[in-house]
Amino acid sequence: MLTLVLVLVAGGAPQYPGGAKPTPLSQVAPADESVVLNACSTETLRLSKRCLFDSRPTKSTTEAQMKQQARDNVALAQRVGQLLCKQRLEALPFDAKERATRGAACAKRVDLVLADCALAGEEALLDADGRFSTRARTCYGSLSDALQLSEVPVPKESGVEVTAN
Repeated sequence: MLTLVLVLVAGGAPQYPGGAKPTPLSQVAPADESVVLNACSTETLRLSKRCLFDSRPTKSTTEAQMKQQARDNVALAQRVGQLLCKQRLEALPFDAKERATRGAACAKRVDLVLADCALAGEEALLDADGRFSTRARTCYGSLSDALQLSEVPVPKESGVEVTAN
């Protein structure tokens, strides 16, 4: 017992996991400003991966900026949706006619959800690092649903008619 006490006393400075002394609870820990690896981006949307909404979007302050930002957000969401529909279908084993039909249906679904992406113009849809803003959860989810449905056969009564090139 005495030997144990002597060993503990003679052991010197305490060793901390990771080598760094922990921050006391009474102090604010330094913020980690690094980009989250699985932040919601166009890449996580394309791959249907789980992600975290972690972004620093630019905010609009005036009424004119908000109107322009809302238009920009919708235009960006449409471009992203169209591009991801195309990329998603390229990886699937369909003939040209089936790919064109599904592509048109995907584009139509993307167009139907664009209203979710305006964010009332209060902030940009994507930040400078290409991450979706926290307020864009509904837009991200709607675009994700549209993309995932591109893998489902298009019913004949859907009204989507496409001729193969």
